[in-house]
Amino acid sequence: LRALLGERATALVADGESVRLDPDALRLDLAVVRAATASGLEGLAPAELAACEREFRGELLAGLELPDCFRFDAWLTAERETLRALRFALLERLSAHPEVEPEEALRAARSWVALDPLSEAAHAAVVERLIDLGRPREAQRQAETCRRILRQELGVEPGDLLERARHRRPAERTVHLPLPASPSPPAPPSEATDPRQSDGRTPERLAPWTGRERELAAAGRLLESRARALGPRLLLVTGDPGIGKSRLLAELAARRLPQGSEPLSARGSEAGLDRAYGVWIDLSRSLDSTPGGGGAALAELLPMASRGGVGESLDRERVAEALVAQLDARARGRPPLLLLLDDLQWFDEASIALLHLVLTRSAASPLLVAAAAREGEIAPRGALARLLATLGRDGGLARLSLEPLSIDETAALVRRLSPAADAARLARASGGHPLFAIELARSGAGADDALPPPLAALVGERLSRLEAPARSLATWAAAIGAPSDAALLAELSGLPPAELLAGLEELERGAILRADASGEAYELAHDLVRRAAYERIAAPRRRFLHAAIARALAARTDPDGGAAEAIARHAALGGEPARAAAAASAPGERALRLDAPAEARELAERGLAQLERLGPASDLGLRLRLLRILVHATRGRPGREGLPEEIHHWVEVARGAGKIEEVRVGLYLLAVLREEAGNLEGAERHALRAAEAARAGDPEGAAWTIGNTGRCLAQIERDFARAEALLLEARELAERCAIDVVEVHWGLGLVAAAAGRGDEARHELERALELARASEDAWVASQCLIRLAALALERGDSADCERRCAELDELSARLGEGAERPTAACLRALDALTRGRPEAQERLEAALAQLRAADSKGMLAEVLCRAAALDLAAGRGDRAAARAAEALDCATAVGRRGQIASARLASARVALARGDREAARAHLVAAADEDRPVGTLGGALRDAIRRLERQLGIPTAGSTRRRESAGAERGGAA
Repeated sequence: LRALLGERATALVADGESVRLDPDALRLDLAVVRAATASGLEGLAPAELAACEREFRGELLAGLELPDCFRFDAWLTAERETLRALRFALLERLSAHPEVEPEEALRAARSWVALDPLSEAAHAAVVERLIDLGRPREAQRQAETCRRILRQELGVEPGDLLERARHRRPAERTVHLPLPASPSPPAPPSEATDPRQSDGRTPERLAPWTGRERELAAAGRLLESRARALGPRLLLVTGDPGIGKSRLLAELAARRLPQGSEPLSARGSEAGLDRAYGVWIDLSRSLDSTPGGGGAALAELLPMASRGGVGESLDRERVAEALVAQLDARARGRPPLLLLLDDLQWFDEASIALLHLVLTRSAASPLLVAAAAREGEIAPRGALARLLATLGRDGGLARLSLEPLSIDETAALVRRLSPAADAARLARASGGHPLFAIELARSGAGADDALPPPLAALVGERLSRLEAPARSLATWAAAIGAPSDAALLAELSGLPPAELLAGLEELERGAILRADASGEAYELAHDLVRRAAYERIAAPRRRFLHAAIARALAARTDPDGGAAEAIARHAALGGEPARAAAAASAPGERALRLDAPAEARELAERGLAQLERLGPASDLGLRLRLLRILVHATRGRPGREGLPEEIHHWVEVARGAGKIEEVRVGLYLLAVLREEAGNLEGAERHALRAAEAARAGDPEGAAWTIGNTGRCLAQIERDFARAEALLLEARELAERCAIDVVEVHWGLGLVAAAAGRGDEARHELERALELARASEDAWVASQCLIRLAALALERGDSADCERRCAELDELSARLGEGAERPTAACLRALDALTRGRPEAQERLEAALAQLRAADSKGMLAEVLCRAAALDLAAGRGDRAAARAAEALDCATAVGRRGQIASARLASARVALARGDREAARAHLVAAADEDRPVGTLGGALRDAIRRLERQLGIPTAGSTRRRESAGAERGGAA
């Protein structure tokens, strides 16, 4: 691998156990794309979108197909689908981005069609771009191609999307200012004051200037062009409220105008919409101070300057000519002249009409009108929209859309305002929105604290201007707190379709609501907007909203679906603990199947906490289902304190209420907990009681419980005879119910292996492994793989042993720190030792050290017994004796009778090889005592003990005891 990596070999990190790549040492295309698109595509400039799209060079991990590795295959399929959707989204955005050249947009749309020929949206994008380029015939052919493909491949007709594209008008020829990749070093940031203050108010010092150098450079170049009366006459700066539009205009005036030049400025206001020519009247006062006069004469032409109303016979042409003449006079000697108009969306209709005339008359003047507007608040069919469309068609308009700052730029802004603040955290919380970051920094608030009043007021002001349908939708979206589709919003809000669509359009236009990354749901555009909207909702109304959301989600979602956790959260907030507890069950089970024990435990704890609010009369069945999730989620990990006592209490409650199924589940859980704690006697007792309770319930539940009891007895090696009887009973019940129980096959495999029936054991364990894979039960799969690898080792099948160990390694990575990986290492080392490999002893010692560290005494005892037999066969008597002694200590500690007998048998063989017949006899007597009553031990182990007894040539006390025990059993049966 290092040879292949060459000079990048340092990226390879390897030790004795693993090999991995250091992701920071290599440039990975996938990492580049995910980092660039982590915050969504909305904030990416066209060059950044194109750079991300160029990183795609085919399918993820093309050619690496491993269908037999089902988990890898499932992961790879999902990843490929996710990345394919991301690529489509990049191409879609490139094809429709207003700042992308038409030919480039067409190329992106054609690439989209090539990758997804069944997408009507992709074909529609090609049609639109062709129309924009003045190629209607090609657009018509593309539409026909789309129609033919959809008919042939899907048997459907195109929808409205293609028809709207076909009847599209050519796009505006708006100039979109290109942003320089690396602008020239900026002049020192000015301590600018806000140029909007033309109404006599005291200017306020602006926040520190950070970022926006590319945007400022682009606007500066346009200003230089206007000095020569070239290029667009109106620069429109758009963006969300607080994104920095006004500040960009201030910096343009302060840092790009010639020395001694002063801008003229005016500002619209929502209250002034009924004041015709209001902004121009304010501007005329500034012009009155121009050398040579003229402002007063202009004021006379604006009727509101001298009278309280608007004259019906106003000659706008004369006003426009007079205004342009005064602007030219002001610019004389120091071109260009900059006219700053803020909040253009609030200019009255008369003022917009006059602006249009001024822009038309000033084509040959060194004048640039730089205006700021909230894109979402420009009325789609209003005077301003018509003006922009007209200017766009004749090339008189340049647009500059401000996106959020980068995280680094935002953090720098926060540090300049509040050096002690957690700049990185506040930058992330603000999402790159300058005003949000400024208010968070100035207030000293943490990212999760209550919103600063100015910020809450800003968002509240935006929400209050919404029409009633949009306000309702914003409230519901804030309460949902996650992406939600239009159907859910319609159901919750109760809005008719027309009002729903109008409300969604208003929210999207105002940048309050946006489509999420999937393009299939809506979400509030910023988390701080969501928080502000949510905080405006009174507490009683919040409870109502959350309860309604929980009911709606429960009615439309499969209980096993991913929305179950959302149902639980909303039900809890809505004061419905029963629904909240019930909703925690399905995602908890799913988390167990997906090997996410921490998540499963959290869900179970949350559900149980909700049940506590209902008191002791709460649903016992649900409570025990949640306790079952909790028990399995903490297998091999520290569990909840007092959990066995808690389950025992609810078992007794269920027994008193005559709830057989709940008693069965509770006893089963107690057996699992006792086994985990190493209390094998307690595990056996509870497992047998669970089986007894199950017989009184339904046959299917009985099959599972009795099968689990038999498997438990076989695994803890307490009583193989009884284990086999229970497993056969469970199999009969399962066949009667037409189900396949993994515990039955697993347990019968263990019983057959203990009896020396290798082929039968392998068959049953293979079936159990298949069922465990199908149900995604990694723990059961790992236990079956260990047994199958041990069987392969016994029959000398090295290849099969390695195959099982490799899959065991894969599972152990998902199960977390446990004994699975060390066990696989031990089995590999034993195989190497069997084959006489020179490094086998060192490998075995290292693997045993890992197994000791994992504190798996039962598995350690088994491995040591196998190693002792190999050492004895190779003449390493001392080492064999030490291994057998350690195996006996481990087996005794966990109380597994079969392992104790195996360790005794190994010690007896070592003693006999050394000529110590008395010691051998003592070990044999102790080993035989573990088989009381007869059948407790596996048949293969019992036969091995008897063969050694015969080798000694004398009957042992163990043989006599077995005969006595067998006679007593026969007498009892009679």
